[in-house]
Amino acid sequence: MKRLILTVLVPLMIIALTACGGPAKPAKGPGAAPPPPPSGPTEKVDKPFARKISKAAKMGFADAIKAYKKAKKKGITKGNCADLAGNFASVFASHPKLPEAGFNEGVVWEECGQLTNAEKAYQGVLRKHPKHGPSLNNVGQIYFNKGQVGVAVQYFTKAAAAKSSEGYANLAVIQRNKALSDPQALADAVANVHRALAMDSFNIEAYGTLALVLYDHAKNRSQLEMARLICAQGMKVDAKYPALYNIMGLIYLRMGKVTQALANFRQAASLNKNYLEALMNIGAITLSFRDYKSSEGAFLQAIKLNPKRQTKVQALVGLGVAYRGQRRFKEALVTYNKARKLDASNVGIAYNIGILIQDYTFNAADPIKAIKQLKEAAGYLERYQAAGKSRRKKKDVKRRLKNIKDMIPMLREQHKMMEQMKKMQQQAPPPKPKPAPKAAPAPAKKAPAKGGAKKGK
Repeated sequence: MKRLILTVLVPLMIIALTACGGPAKPAKGPGAAPPPPPSGPTEKVDKPFARKISKAAKMGFADAIKAYKKAKKKGITKGNCADLAGNFASVFASHPKLPEAGFNEGVVWEECGQLTNAEKAYQGVLRKHPKHGPSLNNVGQIYFNKGQVGVAVQYFTKAAAAKSSEGYANLAVIQRNKALSDPQALADAVANVHRALAMDSFNIEAYGTLALVLYDHAKNRSQLEMARLICAQGMKVDAKYPALYNIMGLIYLRMGKVTQALANFRQAASLNKNYLEALMNIGAITLSFRDYKSSEGAFLQAIKLNPKRQTKVQALVGLGVAYRGQRRFKEALVTYNKARKLDASNVGIAYNIGILIQDYTFNAADPIKAIKQLKEAAGYLERYQAAGKSRRKKKDVKRRLKNIKDMIPMLREQHKMMEQMKKMQQQAPPPKPKPAPKAAPAPAKKAPAKGGAKKGK
């Protein structure tokens, strides 16, 4: 199975206000304590724990948190999103020394999928608190998801300078992607993960990133085991963080423990039913097990998430193979063609269509139609032969094309014989009618019995 690149992103976080002073705890959602105060090593920054917060500010913030918690139980919807975000916006407008309120407004908008409003809220915080680490980090996430990695790095760097654990973790994610070809990026990624954990030992994303970096560069089983142990340690911090289970599945897969890998991918998907990477991995493994029904379900769910084009193509091809395995050949061909429309240059799709036609829809009972089908299959297979990269598949294509070349003359001969037989049947004199059967002789009449009735004496 081709390994899917997993990007670990810091999830959204709601910060709740606590009493001034005291150590900060990991932010888990509304009601949790704020993260460590953003402070830089060489320049003066805001120090939230030194603020004097009015009673009115605390009450307003607490009311906004209470309303959020109540709505969260039933589900944040488009209907209540504006009101919930507005509660926090109102608190921040009245109490501008409370950046947590403005930050929470942005998080609520993000939960509703309204990223423009979310960024506006974060930028509103940053205009008054330029070194507010969580806001810097979440703006970086928005740009990262837009594909503007350069802008995202600028925000993550500022967040890290403000001592944001999430900022360090996200820098490590980006450096991890470069680390496959850049040794310095590898060192930087590991260093930033350590900084993230030093700032917040409960930063679950940092555990995931560190495990991925070790997984990427593992050259032997002991290094894979180290990555597995990092995942296991992270699960002790948060047993419901789905990305760790997906990473654990990747580790087990490379170890050759496919059953354990599948169990972890399924656990990841159970914790987040829309976890695209886990769904794709489940689909690929169950396909290799010939569990076509499970594979179909995983790929269908992945496609519903409307992933990026390349991932959608992979899901459609996998779904086509799952349909083929269930002998649903028409659905398989329709699905392959959907994938081909998205990526016409993908010769792997042509290879699969060629196999489908040659092995599963080819009908030798109709030689003319069969020849047409085989020529069509050959066309798809030749596309792979010309541009495909897998030696194994090219060898298979060569064998298949030879079979088609040998089969077509035989089908022509078969068609010729069938035509000759049909012609002979047409030219043959009609069979003589059978003589009508002779009528059966009439039954003989029965002779009457001799003598009359005896008279009594």
